[in-house]
Amino acid sequence: MLGVLHRSHVRIADVEVSGMRLTSDTLAQVTVRIAWYKPAEEELRVTSIRQKWENVKDGGWMLTGEERIDGDLGLLGEPMAPEPPPGPPHAPHESAHFPTIRIGERPEPRPEDSQPAQEPPSAGP
Repeated sequence: MLGVLHRSHVRIADVEVSGMRLTSDTLAQVTVRIAWYKPAEEELRVTSIRQKWENVKDGGWMLTGEERIDGDLGLLGEPMAPEPPPGPPHAPHESAHFPTIRIGERPEPRPEDSQPAQEPPSAGP
């Protein structure tokens, strides 16, 4: 199944068998960790799948099913999350950094401090 689905839209970079368990004399579950990528993209993805194997009389062990149990979507033909639109995710905002102040020096005036100072109201004659 994985062999059929991945041929056209992904390339396999690495495969690691991370677990194997016989559930009976004729059934087994295998956990496989697969590193893969789409040829049109340059992002390595990792998906863990659980495979079901069956020991058939004449043909030996045969893969009968598989499902994603962890990691990135898309390896087994599932729809992937849509990509965010290009460009900044939000409008730029002011820097959150505080200005540097050195002891013994006058701080540099900030643009928001350059407004003309208002004179205090006079106390009358």
